[in-house]
Amino acid sequence: MLTQATTFSDIVFINGYFKPRSEAAVSINDRGFRFGDGIFETIRVSQGALYLWSYHFQRLSLGLKAIKMVALEEQSLKSLCQQIIDKNHLIDGIIRLAITRGEGSAGYRPLTDGSQPTIVIETRPLPHVSQTLLSVWLSRYVRISPSSLPMHAKMMQGMQSTLALLEAQEQGCQEALMLDGNGHISECAAANIFWIKDDILFTPSLKTGCLAGVIRRRVMELSPYPVKEIEADISQLEQARSVFLTNVGWPVVPVSRIVSQSLIFHDVSVAQHFRTLLEKDMIS
Repeated sequence: MLTQATTFSDIVFINGYFKPRSEAAVSINDRGFRFGDGIFETIRVSQGALYLWSYHFQRLSLGLKAIKMVALEEQSLKSLCQQIIDKNHLIDGIIRLAITRGEGSAGYRPLTDGSQPTIVIETRPLPHVSQTLLSVWLSRYVRISPSSLPMHAKMMQGMQSTLALLEAQEQGCQEALMLDGNGHISECAAANIFWIKDDILFTPSLKTGCLAGVIRRRVMELSPYPVKEIEADISQLEQARSVFLTNVGWPVVPVSRIVSQSLIFHDVSVAQHFRTLLEKDMIS
């Protein structure tokens, strides 16, 4: 079984320097602070190593290109992440890598005078999430279309997910299911969604605006079931045998019910099986 992160020093990397978290700061002129102008990656650390680094770097690179920022060199960035792991004595936990466009603005328009990006790398413990069952609320907030923003990347704008999670909390639920503008299932506020029906593993298509999750990708690669990425309305879940959510921190948690739709799912064995597959993959 996966363990919680061990106690570690709290050193962060920010713009070329390793500092204690208490001494690290980002300028109030930084565009990430002002406008959410940047992207981030949340990377699982297992046994002191970066899990699925190449997948994360690929998504990071595509995200930087999509928001018209300069690409970063892979090996130097990976080395910085590994140094943070080592300095913080992290065995199992999370790396959060954030990159903003840096300083320089004429309102929303960035200045093009050679300003440097801001890079922040930090470690975090694994989130304390129930590994048994989650209750979910169907949110009234609609997922942003990928034609509006490059939703495949982890954009530094999280207000939509924040509002959806607050709404779910008000209803006594731990997560919020979000639809796209066409009424198709997209994802949950902080996780991708999968379901099993007729011995086929289903997950929403990226056309719905869901994140191209790294754990989502790996689950599809490891799946013993045929996999279909589809555009489906919520009625598709009515006959589902099992529903589960994935993200880097959990990495797999079964859904017990979608409260707003009075849907109940009793089979947790599928989620447990995928969790075991991922646990073995992390240490292989």
